[in-house]
This record gives sequence, C-alpha cells and structure tokens, in this order.
Amino acid sequence: MKKLTFKQYILAFAAICCMPKCGYAQPGGPWKLDVWAGGGYLSGDMNYEIGGDLMSFGAQSYANDPTSKLEFPFRVMTVTVNAAVTYSDLLEARISYSHNTDNPNKKMQDSDWDDGNDPSLMTVYSESDAGLKAYTVDGDIKFWLLRKYNEKQEVTAAFGPGVGYMYQNLDWDISNVDQWYPPYPDDPHYRFAGPVMTYDAEIYAPYVALYGKAKLSWVQLDGSFGWCFISTHERDNHLLRGKINTTDGSGKGIKANLNAKFPLHKGLYLTANINLFSFYASGTQHQKFYGEEWYQINDRARSTQLMYTLGLGYNF
Repeated sequence: MKKLTFKQYILAFAAICCMPKCGYAQPGGPWKLDVWAGGGYLSGDMNYEIGGDLMSFGAQSYANDPTSKLEFPFRVMTVTVNAAVTYSDLLEARISYSHNTDNPNKKMQDSDWDDGNDPSLMTVYSESDAGLKAYTVDGDIKFWLLRKYNEKQEVTAAFGPGVGYMYQNLDWDISNVDQWYPPYPDDPHYRFAGPVMTYDAEIYAPYVALYGKAKLSWVQLDGSFGWCFISTHERDNHLLRGKINTTDGSGKGIKANLNAKFPLHKGLYLTANINLFSFYASGTQHQKFYGEEWYQINDRARSTQLMYTLGLGYNF
C-alpha cells in the first residue's frame, strides 16, 4: 500500500499539471510555471537504538535500554531540482528531487551498553568510514485561500493549507572499523579494513502543512510548516557476523521550509532555501543470524536533517 499511495500521489500531481487551461484570474492567464535548480549541503544524521523488551526463541526477557545505538551521518553536498505550477493564484502543485554528490565527512558511530550490573556504562565503542547514496522526492499541493493583491492585480501575500508526501531512500556502506573498549583503555583496538556493514532505510512521510508567502520589491519569501506521519523500513547487514536486522517502524515528525527568491532580470532569479525534516519512529527489530531469527527487540529510530540550498530559477 505504501508504494501504491506514492504512485497515486505522483499521478495526482501530473493530472493537475495537465488540467485544461480555462478561466482567467489575471490578464496573463491562469497558469504560472516556476522551476529552479541548485546545490547545497545536508547536515544531521539518522540513528537508531535498541533495548528494553527482548524476545529470544519465544522467551521474554529485558535488555539494557539502550543496549546499542548506531549513528549514520549525512554531512554531504547535494543537488536539487524543483518545479511548481500555479493555477489562478489559488491552487499550486510542486515537486522536487534531490540527491547527494559525495560521501559523509563524519564517521559512523556504534555504541554499546551491555553490562547488566551497570546499565549506564558504555562497554564498546567504534567508528567507521561511511559511504552514502541518498535521494529524496517531495511533492505537495497547497490552496491559497487568503490572498492580497496590489493595484496591478499581482499577489503580494497569501496564506493557506496543503498536503504533501515525501519519500527518502538512504543507503549507507560502512567500512574500516576501529573499535575499542572504554572501561579498559589499555586494551588494544580492534581494527578491520574493508566492508563491515550496510544500512538501508526507506522513509515514507505524508504530511499536512500551513503555507505562506509575501512579495516585496527586492525579494519574494515563502515558507511552510508541516506535521508528518512517518513509516520506515530499515535493514542493516552486519557482514562480519552473518547478522541481518530488519525493522518496520511508525511515528511522527515535523517538516519546515523557508525560501527566498531574489529577482535578476524578467523571470530570472536567485534562490536560497533552508529545509528542516525531523522525525521519531518506533518498532520491533527482528535479528537473524545466518538466516535464522534469534531475537526481537524494541527499536527507536530518529533523524534530524537540515539542508541548505542555493540555486538559479525562472518563472513564467
């Protein structure tokens, strides 16, 4: 159902873009198209921790909470393309696509607290190199219910609600682990050169939002704030241990955006964009060793992402 819902949303967006061009709100016609592309930087991370209720071969028990936390970094350069179409200053549909162009400049971190006598004692810690392939598709439809016009019948301010859908596909390749044991600082580090783990996460985020925009002589500002309903599918493969973990989670999040457009010549403009996405999701992690499920344990995933983008656009 998740993939079907995403496809239906894209079809709905295409249908709006192809609506018959009838009914004029301004002399220039009811339809306006706006496109821009640019590059930027994505900061933050995606992490999950496990602990609490533990099921082992049908037997219920309890593990330290948390017993393990894994942090996968972003910190990458990105490219983004964005297109929006407005009908009669009332209805606007938008879709964007972004992906990273390099690998994170921060290590992946893995921490364990597995001492039952001292749950607060970090017993194992490691850092590893991280490679990342990620892309995001985000689309929304907004309704400008409140609008203010100037003497030229141009919209100078607008406000209204909308709905959207965002999908993220995140694939990390982890290699070159350096592991040590904080309670025993004199013990030698364990090091392994080469691939040690993969972590793949899919994020499904339908949302509702409030939108606003204002136009001045030298800049046009628009922004939004949305509430997300999160579903996740996570899979990490511990290559050195024959262990595969899978989790389907659900939760909530927020999504905010602020965009500024600086006109250059006619429809050409410079744009600066800041986008925030943060969420929490919980579920049950299923742990398999060499194809056989051994454990089920509580899993909590979190992510905070902040992306800055500068670009060049055109509206007509």
